[in-house]
Amino acid sequence: MRILLAMIPALMLAGTILSGCRIERTGESPPAAAQGSQPAGAASPGSADPAARAAEGWDGKVLPYLQGKAGEFAELRPMLATSPDEVGRQHGYRPKEEGTPWNIVVRASGTIVEANTKSRAATAGLDTDGDGQVDLTAQLGPVIRGTAIRDVLDFVRFEDFSNQIAFANFGKALNTQANDRVLAGLPREDLVGRRMTLLGVFTYDKPGQPPLITPVEASIE
Repeated sequence: MRILLAMIPALMLAGTILSGCRIERTGESPPAAAQGSQPAGAASPGSADPAARAAEGWDGKVLPYLQGKAGEFAELRPMLATSPDEVGRQHGYRPKEEGTPWNIVVRASGTIVEANTKSRAATAGLDTDGDGQVDLTAQLGPVIRGTAIRDVLDFVRFEDFSNQIAFANFGKALNTQANDRVLAGLPREDLVGRRMTLLGVFTYDKPGQPPLITPVEASIE
């Protein structure tokens, strides 16, 4: 009994010491949740700045994709009236299933027969077949309507972005690239009668009407 009583203070002292210590295992990495699921400095697909993403991808990915997808407008125009899905599958893309409009990439050339350059959403109406009527309307900026450039890219998905705002801003940023790189350098005076050549995108949502095309390459002679 005396021996047990003598051991109690020693046991209490040892417990106090151990309670202030942490026992750690060696040779093991911290749990994945503690490390993070991505390398240090990596950003999730949707967290990148949409404007920077559009600028960085324009020359290396966006423009080559559009150049490879384009069909000749003069050839595709009659086909759109009878086989829009065939044209869309070959020369375009639509993010959703059947029932949504195709976004189509074309090359076109024609005489400017109408021009609206007073508005910030300037446009030029082109006659591509020589009958004096507008067959397509080219946007000249700086304000560009729609998101056809974004929506024709089959490698861009809504899920790649953090939210709807980032996705919308990416569409606007691509339009800005088209304006800054191409449209801003085009003439604005005395356009009627001049010839315009372009590579551009339009959303086929108004059959029977001249499409509104957003150029990504263009020249006016």
